Amino acid sequence: MNHSVEKGEKSTLKITLELDSQEWNAAIDEAYNKTKGQYSKQGFRKGHVPKAVLENTYGKSIFFEDAINCAFPRYYSQILSKDESIKPVEAPEISVQKISDDGVTLLLEVPVRPEVKLGKYKGIKFTKVEYNVTDSDVQAEEKRLIESRSRETEVTDRAAADGDAVTVDFVGKIDGKAFDGGSAQNSRIVLGSGRFIPGFEEGIVGMNIGETRDIDVKFPDDYGAEELKGKDAVFTITLHAIAQRELPEMTDEFIKEAVGAETVEEYRKNVRERLENNAKARANAEIEKEILDKLIENCEVELPDALVERRIDDRVEDMREQLSRSRVKLEDYLMYMGKTVDDLRESYRKEVVNGLKARFILEAVTEAENLAVTEEDKRAELERLAAESHTDYDALVKEVSPAQMDAIEDRLVVNKFFDFIKANNKIV
Repeated sequence: MNHSVEKGEKSTLKITLELDSQEWNAAIDEAYNKTKGQYSKQGFRKGHVPKAVLENTYGKSIFFEDAINCAFPRYYSQILSKDESIKPVEAPEISVQKISDDGVTLLLEVPVRPEVKLGKYKGIKFTKVEYNVTDSDVQAEEKRLIESRSRETEVTDRAAADGDAVTVDFVGKIDGKAFDGGSAQNSRIVLGSGRFIPGFEEGIVGMNIGETRDIDVKFPDDYGAEELKGKDAVFTITLHAIAQRELPEMTDEFIKEAVGAETVEEYRKNVRERLENNAKARANAEIEKEILDKLIENCEVELPDALVERRIDDRVEDMREQLSRSRVKLEDYLMYMGKTVDDLRESYRKEVVNGLKARFILEAVTEAENLAVTEEDKRAELERLAAESHTDYDALVKEVSPAQMDAIEDRLVVNKFFDFIKANNKIV
């Protein structure tokens, strides 16, 4: 086996792989032995037709494609083991340059880890936003819990009031003409929820069961449907039913049954801690995004086109799978949205490109600053996970798979990177 390597465009290497007659015929024999079970010919038992007979019948090229599939992984692996400077980030594209029963020449276009030209990543000023948790935030969580445990009882002896759940029919018209999406029957609305345009829910307050009323409203200037923005409309509403919502009282007994906390005060303390942790995580995520955006701006990374396209392929397939769970075809969804697959791919491109650049910049800074994860780091993280899950350390270590350990190491590297950047830049 002979091979040569030359630099291609955009972080791609071109490897020319040549197999001589002996190597190529060995691959053809391997292909024959793997596939002979599918062949039958008069005078021979199925799977026992000699190779020469098949080649004479169908031509010598009958096994060429399978032979390439047999030979490529082995010889490509040998090339990578001999030359550690080749660092693929995706599988190569293979094209046949020359092929016969005397040998084969393949061209492998290999997307490799791009060279990162590090710009300034120390001494930069970043702005951190802090999110404070207020008593109102805790009260809002408390209100949501109470409302989620509310009960409804039918009301027939009074008009609809704020907070009631009502059942209505409505027809909306603009300039006397009904418009798409403006009509519904037996629609359930919680008055005061703010889910409808301003004036709609307020107009139902005071209506009695069986009453029909016209309500004048105006669509907001920033309404989602372009054809309705800022338009005056009239909704004809018929009220069919009123349900009064009964909210439970906030007591220790209620809290214990609802969430398991012993007291209301303990519940409120837990809610505040959770909201504060969420606020810190949100602020941390935003400063880390700002850091990555700035480093992407300061550094140069030339990504292989094949890597970008394959990551976009993955995003498109994820979208296809999500839609299929709802029994919707991707093509039908895109047609409904007035878009094409190419439009969808382009919508993913910037995020994919920035994500890949951030990954390689992180790796480059990690190498430049010697931020490698040590055995002590891994042990400390496993001890933390064991304590967090109330698991014995040795038992946890036995349960952690190699893939899980790789994920843990990746997370530790990322943490070290951000700790280093934050320590060597000004966060205000």
